[in-house]
Amino acid sequence: DLDRAAEALAETVGRTPHTPVAVELAAYVLLTSAFCLLFGGTARDAFCGGVCGLAVGLVVPFLTRLGTNLFFKAMVGGFCCGLLAAGLTDLGVGEHIDLIITGAIMAQAPGLVITNFMRDVMAGDMMSGLVKLAEALLTGAGIALGTGVALSLVNAVWGVL
Repeated sequence: DLDRAAEALAETVGRTPHTPVAVELAAYVLLTSAFCLLFGGTARDAFCGGVCGLAVGLVVPFLTRLGTNLFFKAMVGGFCCGLLAAGLTDLGVGEHIDLIITGAIMAQAPGLVITNFMRDVMAGDMMSGLVKLAEALLTGAGIALGTGVALSLVNAVWGVL
């Protein structure tokens, strides 16, 4: 019956292990720092990328708990990356703002969604594939919009860029 199914679901969800927040934040820092280095950044750029990744790791799960949609989370994450990268570069901590931003937004890149889109399309499930494609495009657009707004704001206020 329905009550028994709800109890079984609650029990299963309760047994599912959750990753500690500190481990998730460390993964954000390591991932974004590594991408900064991979794209040709310096150690200072990797540090700044890690700071930006930490900000994304704090903001995006908070927005998830608030129930915001995917586009808004991507936009706010891109905004945080752009604003922090510009600020850290202006302070002289980072050297290459483009590499810092590129490495930092990679934590939000919809790579798995694009992979699932391709798998669904190749399997002939066009509707599911198109939904995943739309999700990936909206995520990318949100990241670009948030980053662009942050950089435009920094340029208008401080004239740094």
